[in-house]
Amino acid sequence: MKIRAITLFQTVSWPFDKNFITNASHFLKSAKKGLEKSGYEVQSLRLATQPFPQIVDTTNLAETQNFVQYLEKQLTNAGIDYISIGPVLADNPDSDLTPIQIIPDIIEHTTKVFASVLVSSVLNGINLTAIQETANVIHKIGQNTSDGFGNLQFAMLANVAPRCPFFPAAYQQGDRSSFGFALEGADLAVQVFEQAKTLKEAGDNLVDTLNKHAVQLRRVVDDLVDEHLLPFAGVDCSLAPFPETQKSIAQAIENLGVSKFGGYGTLFATAFLTNCLKRVNVPHVGYKGVMYPVLEDNILAQRGIEGAYTIQDLLLYSAVCGIGVDTVPIAGDTSPEQIASHLLDVATLAISLDKPLSVRLLPVPNLKEGDLTSYDFEYFAKSKVFSLKEATASEIFKHNSFVKF
Repeated sequence: MKIRAITLFQTVSWPFDKNFITNASHFLKSAKKGLEKSGYEVQSLRLATQPFPQIVDTTNLAETQNFVQYLEKQLTNAGIDYISIGPVLADNPDSDLTPIQIIPDIIEHTTKVFASVLVSSVLNGINLTAIQETANVIHKIGQNTSDGFGNLQFAMLANVAPRCPFFPAAYQQGDRSSFGFALEGADLAVQVFEQAKTLKEAGDNLVDTLNKHAVQLRRVVDDLVDEHLLPFAGVDCSLAPFPETQKSIAQAIENLGVSKFGGYGTLFATAFLTNCLKRVNVPHVGYKGVMYPVLEDNILAQRGIEGAYTIQDLLLYSAVCGIGVDTVPIAGDTSPEQIASHLLDVATLAISLDKPLSVRLLPVPNLKEGDLTSYDFEYFAKSKVFSLKEATASEIFKHNSFVKF
């Protein structure tokens, strides 16, 4: 198991005091050192701010770009790998949606800055207009960045609370800084499930293994809290995969007894694994469930090439797992209406089940359904291009702007 991210949640102002960067870097490096001394490899140091429209005047595009690019440069120089500037909070009927329109420009001119749009919450409802604007952002980023890769930095959020340590969902709320850990632990599930003879043995052994890690992590956390006087937000135990078979969450599902990921039993195994993660004795934060990021898992990507599942299947699994529909390459000619219709269904599922879900779709220019991707990125495996249904919810969007269940 590795630590995918140490995420510091920090309220910032603009123009900002450079001391904040020095302090943030000092804390994150201290946290990394503590984890490494305990035997954990840390893959990235991250900082998440409050929603960017609360920091800078987004009606001034030049000033917004100045803020974002300066922040990226300064944090990168300080050894911080990635920055989330938070979501446009659009889950209210009177939300200002104009900042959504500048996100493609932000993404196009940065490589380490992540952003998002929160389109729904149980408290307020679903903003259909915001969903349409979000779909336009995904479509535009797909057209304006190489192979649509910029959409890695952008997500639609549905019912996602602050202080999720995974990106692009991470954002700060309130004045008090805090920190959290995101795990890359699919390898634990692969190993434990491969050795277990029964479901009970598999579940109990995985929980026991994760609880042993929880004890070690708690010692590091306690030292950091005492030294830096920062509260701990929690751990997201969602077990992010890596594109190697022994680190594949799809391989873990197959080790439970599913003959091929996407076949019958996948939903059951997903729910079973999610239940195991909820039993781990840590302060939970974030998605708290199984992740199926298609491009980040080589077995998941391979099963996609084989046609073992569809995007609609991933939506079904989201009912009992964590993240939603993540890092899925789709045909370059997919329309904004198709994208918006898919986003609507994910947002509806999140509200109906009161769980956090998100979507990262990557429209790939000049590729169609069934073509293979060719991203040069260590966290991506080769996968096929998927398609969204042609029948859309355009009439729903045409006559409605907001709905409260």
